[in-house]
Order: sequence, then structure tokens, then C-alpha cells
Amino acid sequence: PPSDRAALLTIKSALHEPYLGIFNSWTGSDCCSGWYGVVCDPRTDRVAEINLRGESEDPIFEKAHRTGFMTGSTSPALCSLDRLSSIIIADWKGISGEIPQCITSLPLLRVFDLIGN
Repeated sequence: PPSDRAALLTIKSALHEPYLGIFNSWTGSDCCSGWYGVVCDPRTDRVAEINLRGESEDPIFEKAHRTGFMTGSTSPALCSLDRLSSIIIADWKGISGEIPQCITSLPLLRVFDLIGN
């Protein structure tokens, strides 16, 4: 839905990834279709998972022959994605700042991984 798309774009604006272009696919009106690291629940078409891992065997990293480096912070916009069960923004080395307190109010959240930042 448009509200999930808007939240993802706000999250993207709080992060800076200069080398791999992982956010290049975050275009268009349907964030459930082809947006890197975004998984939606097929029953609700709502964002259920964000999986942005800076060290991975994903082809985007293998093609670049490097691990990821991203700076920025976790945006409170994560909290408006109220169907999230998993948030992984790990191993980027440069994510810092406070974790939005509202994360604790996400009713379905089971995984919140910021390791390696």
C-alpha cells in the first residue's frame, strides 16, 4: 500500500549506501514487487520483512567483489510498518544512532537484527 511505500522511502532517506546500489530497485509504486530486501505478506500485501544484510552471498555483493558499507540511522518510519515480523539491517559497519523506541510497539516483530554496526 502507499503508506508502506512512503515509510520505506523515509527509511531509505535515513540510510546512505554508496557502493552497491542496493536501493536502486526501490522505485515504482509497488514496494512488494522487486524492491531489494523487502518481503511482503502475500495475503495482505503489507511489508512483513526488511532484510538488508551487508555481508551476504547475494549476487549484488559477489558481482561487486566487496561487502557492504552503509551509514545512517534506523528511522522511526519503521514503526509505521505495523505488519513487520523481521527487520535485519546488519553488518553494514556504519549504522549508528538511537533505536526508535516505538519498535517495541510493533505487534508482530520477532526479529530485530542490527549486529555489525
